Amino acid sequence: VEEVHGGQSGGQGGGGEEGSDGASWVLRGVAAHWRLHHAAVDASDSKRSREAAEAAAELAKAYLPPLHPCLLGSVARLGLVMAEAGDAISAEGLYRSATDDLAKVVAGGADGTQASWRPAASVELHSSLLAYASLLSRIEWNGKSRVAAAAALYSQAQQLAAGEMAQVLATAAAREHVSGVAGGAVEMWYGATTGLDMMHLVWQQLDTK
Repeated sequence: VEEVHGGQSGGQGGGGEEGSDGASWVLRGVAAHWRLHHAAVDASDSKRSREAAEAAAELAKAYLPPLHPCLLGSVARLGLVMAEAGDAISAEGLYRSATDDLAKVVAGGADGTQASWRPAASVELHSSLLAYASLLSRIEWNGKSRVAAAAALYSQAQQLAAGEMAQVLATAAAREHVSGVAGGAVEMWYGATTGLDMMHLVWQQLDTK
């Protein structure tokens, strides 16, 4: 991570395009923290998972716009940290904030967003909805089950997978989207989100069309 950050500078609050030489290191840095976070989650190391999630969020907040998918995805990962720590109230607040804002980016037209963010936002929204739904399926509110609310989130995630995400994986535009600076947006944004090799999945989908 230190090598990713070394020798680079960026504007506070997201002063440039994510694909530019001045900002691509931020995305690589966030992705590196995401990878450390997920590795720690897999190892049941709550301390390290929290440290990595917080580091990702701090870096993204310092250099990226408020509705950038990397920042919102980092917020969702903090939700996972809170859920794993047993703080369901904080976890739900973080998940709701992340999913609401990611939905705005996917829908398009929100102030401060860019159309080029929509593919990344759709992937982040899908994973965040599933994590949020998983949380709600396990908790109660005033003695009442949240299973119905969880089912609604699962349904929303399924619709997204069949719509916006399917377009990301199946259209020629995706090929252009992953061919940018520093390994492409898929590696920086999608590839760090799960154990799934999203880069391989995208190219596999494109090659079958």
